[in-house]
Amino acid sequence: MHGARARKHPPAIRRRAVSDDQKARRRRAILEAALELFDAVGFERVSMAAVAARIRLAKGTLYLYFPTREALFLALLTEQFEAFFDALDAALERPLSRSAFVDHLVRDLRDRPRLLRLIAVMHTVLERNVDLDTAIGFKRFLATHAQHSGARIDARLRGVPAGFGLRLLLWLHALAIGLHHMATPAPVVRQAIQADPRLAVFDIDFARELRAMLIRLLQAPAGSTLGLDG
Repeated sequence: MHGARARKHPPAIRRRAVSDDQKARRRRAILEAALELFDAVGFERVSMAAVAARIRLAKGTLYLYFPTREALFLALLTEQFEAFFDALDAALERPLSRSAFVDHLVRDLRDRPRLLRLIAVMHTVLERNVDLDTAIGFKRFLATHAQHSGARIDARLRGVPAGFGLRLLLWLHALAIGLHHMATPAPVVRQAIQADPRLAVFDIDFARELRAMLIRLLQAPAGSTLGLDG
């Protein structure tokens, strides 16, 4: 009886998080559980109940940290964006030709499938079920990082007009979303493309097409006629 009760109510899980450190650890555990489920089954099949069950946490407690599933995944997306901007800023610390800069962006995004999958639902799903404070915090985070990294792009790439770096990052965001959708069609569409050679035009290589588009953008930023210098 006692053993069964202990298994049903694990002390480490049921104990209330009181200190800031305990709350931070619990929040981290929730995020990691959600990320594991996201990797395993995809966003659509991850429920708050499943996340709570994975770490043996009461579902009601989960909502104390994240009021909605979308808020939870927006927190995961924030971490993915932070890693992207950190890598971008590190790349901009060293001398970089335009072609090398494009290669970095393409390679970095290609190697961040979680980021690509999350931004694919960012505008249409994640931002549509959060409160005002969460929306303001997330957008301020993005604006701060994009403006900072955009200014570094302006300083690093010769000949671009002021503000071009920020615009490039906005364009990159839109391109990544669109190309990711096109490069990862529904299974039945993928089968159709493979079955009919006439549909090969829809067989999109994310990295190749993104690189081609970025090169075009850097060839003529803001109406100029700049060419690639590397």
